[in-house]
Amino acid sequence: MHTLLDVADPEMLSTGETARRLGLSRSSLWRYVKAGQIEPDLVTPGGHYRFNPEHVREQLRALARAERERERERERDE
Repeated sequence: MHTLLDVADPEMLSTGETARRLGLSRSSLWRYVKAGQIEPDLVTPGGHYRFNPEHVREQLRALARAERERERERERDE
């Protein structure tokens, strides 16, 4: 995670705009961040998150892969 002084990338979007681009609700994206499942690319001095939507998409794919693997393990244990 970076601060505003570290990175100035035009692809950095607000939580709401990132959620819209990815078809998520803003609150879902916020919950992923608070749970430590998604890391914002930047946090502004005021504490607002900024994301590169492609980075979030990659993190969501990784979460989905991990969930599928956990499900396979549960099925094997039955």
